[in-house]
Amino acid sequence: MNSRFGSDPRNKKKIYIPSKWKVTFKASENINKKLNEKI
Repeated sequence: MNSRFGSDPRNKKKIYIPSKWKVTFKASENINKKLNEKI
């Protein structure tokens, strides 16, 4: 099952998207912390 999951390009997209979301989520968290410190 792992080999099929890795070879299918559609499944690869599903893997890459969450990692991008995690990065943007962390960035937004840092921005929110800075805004809270200013306020």
